[in-house]
Amino acid sequence: MQTRIQDPGSMKFQFVVRNLETAANKLTSAGGKIQSVGGKQVNLGGAGPHIIVRDPNNFYLILQQQPAPK
Repeated sequence: MQTRIQDPGSMKFQFVVRNLETAANKLTSAGGKIQSVGGKQVNLGGAGPHIIVRDPNNFYLILQQQPAPK
């Protein structure tokens, strides 16, 4: 059964990663599929860039890139 991220009961996990592109590539090479609009990262303003990946077990993994040091 394939759920949508907004469906009740959908499992979502959020991770802060150092490199968004590298993390997304590793997940997709393991069978995950990018669910973000257009298959690309989305910039959420002050929250920074994000990508949503659905893994083969139907879990949604929300990846947020770690902010650059100031």
